[in-house]
Amino acid sequence: MRGLVVGLLGLAALVAAWGSADFGRTVADAPVPPEYAALHAELLANLTTFETTLDGEWDGGMGDGRFAGALAAANGNKSAALLTANSWTRIVEMLDAFEAMGVQLIKLDIAYP
Repeated sequence: MRGLVVGLLGLAALVAAWGSADFGRTVADAPVPPEYAALHAELLANLTTFETTLDGEWDGGMGDGRFAGALAAANGNKSAALLTANSWTRIVEMLDAFEAMGVQLIKLDIAYP
């Protein structure tokens, strides 16, 4: 019962904090301190120019980037735990799951002494 009360109080505090938060405000809305106004204007101009250049040169295509899934079941930091009877089964199951999801690359962490 005590845990339920503590949980409800925590939830109430979270809801109260959520209601007072200003989620529509961004960093760009924050006032710039006067001593940084010149630097802010210069950086804003440079970033705007850079963005315009990128937008002008982009053909709308997407790159050939791929994402790799981390093969955690075969992580080299597990050392002797990799030699247990279930390790190979888990590694193969994880590879099968990655293949089913369409993952084309894996990341394998190898511990080096």
